Amino acid sequence: DAAAIRATFAGLWSINGGDAVTEKLIKNAIAHPSRFVLKPQLEGGGGNFYGEKMAEKLKSMEKEELGAFILMERIQPLVVENYLLRAMQPPQLANVVSELGVYGYALGDRGMAEVRQGGHLLRTKSEEVDEVIAKECATNPLTTYFIARLGRLVIAPEFREELPLEQLSLTVLFFMNYFERSHQ
Repeated sequence: DAAAIRATFAGLWSINGGDAVTEKLIKNAIAHPSRFVLKPQLEGGGGNFYGEKMAEKLKSMEKEELGAFILMERIQPLVVENYLLRAMQPPQLANVVSELGVYGYALGDRGMAEVRQGGHLLRTKSEEVDEVIAKECATNPLTTYFIARLGRLVIAPEFREELPLEQLSLTVLFFMNYFERSHQ
């Protein structure tokens, strides 16, 4: 049911309208800054405003500037205590959150011809980190080369020989070993 799926989405709003609904939304974000994130409409991400910085930015902007941003309901992920494993660093016990990115594509010509899931990336970061930047996550960009096939997680063959072992993070090595053993 589409309504049930939509109920799981975070709110996302254009704030350049200047109408009563937009003004109410902006006032709500200023009053409850921990519930929202202000995002510039730029490629590549980053430059987001969180918490009190978001509230101050909304208060200081002219109406003409609002169109360059969107306001999003902040996702409140489950916080768990776990170890962050990073290459060349000792394990660090921390309160962490994880973010799953699923990547895919759809091709079609006036109708859906093909829909494929191309892969996924699970990032884990400290609870205090707002932006997801590679250096702050306990994953490695090489995890994007992992492909799920027939219930088995394998590294893409074209990268197996080219990657020096020391470039792989402990996290990647752990998952490689786990999935190799559990899916034989």
